[in-house]
Amino acid sequence: MTEAKPKLISFAISHYCEKARWALDWYGIDYTEEFWPIGLHVEMARKLGARESNVPILQFADELVQGSQEILDWAYRNRTVPERSLEDRHHNREVREIEDRADGLIGIEVRRLLYAQTLTQYPDIILELLYGNLDKRVRAVGHKLWPRIQTAMIDTLDAAPEAAMDARAKLDKELDWLDDKLAEGGRYLVSDQLTRADLTVASLLGALSSLSRERMFKNVDVPPEIEAEFARLAKRPCMQWVEQIYREFR
Repeated sequence: MTEAKPKLISFAISHYCEKARWALDWYGIDYTEEFWPIGLHVEMARKLGARESNVPILQFADELVQGSQEILDWAYRNRTVPERSLEDRHHNREVREIEDRADGLIGIEVRRLLYAQTLTQYPDIILELLYGNLDKRVRAVGHKLWPRIQTAMIDTLDAAPEAAMDARAKLDKELDWLDDKLAEGGRYLVSDQLTRADLTVASLLGALSSLSRERMFKNVDVPPEIEAEFARLAKRPCMQWVEQIYREFR
């Protein structure tokens, strides 16, 4: 009897889900992916037995692994390519500190900046991105409930249109730090090898790089405000580094 594959539960657009997906791919994990509809995912997570409602979630046999950091840990323990590792025991503390900072600051402000400029201004684009690849019946429910879901997302993510300026300022502060970090001369953020710190930062910032045109916005027109963010950030060393990491390792 063939053993069931791990299943990655994700949103259609999510840089944290991209981090989990990249980790599974990097470690050679053969998995399936199931997209959940934002707004309906809370009840779905409860029924699944997850401790929280957030994704990504990895389901395998009787295991539920929730959160991108936890999935990265799981992927390392279950890797099928033994010579690959994103861990560095000599620099583990710094690697983990950067990962925590990226997850807790950079990723949040990237998400706020994107949604603050799109949730109310371009609902048709967001609806297509969030629900376009889901079952027709689920899409219909998502569209029907959209006013409530939209309001909940704005409140939960602090992503009202006026939040864009604050998110941009906070993100720029983090990007200044990354630019300074990369100016120290290393190819990677911490050591002489690719680590989970690099994968985390690249996956979370990839949503604001030109890569996003093909990855996130490939089936829709990119809103002009987001194109302006791409152009504004493109000259930053850290964003050029993100694209290089993607080209080499993704």
